[in-house]
Amino acid sequence: MESYINELKRYNTKVVIRVCDPTYDVRPLKNAGIKVSKLLKLIVYDLS
Repeated sequence: MESYINELKRYNTKVVIRVCDPTYDVRPLKNAGIKVSKLLKLIVYDLS
């Protein structure tokens, strides 16, 4: 995780968006000042 966080910091990453179920502890990311959010599914209805 440390090398991953270093790479994210290299690109000044502020937010990581999860697109699947969690497989890792987010605390190290949060402690590094990187916010972790979950991708929300958007349901689009065809009203025509």
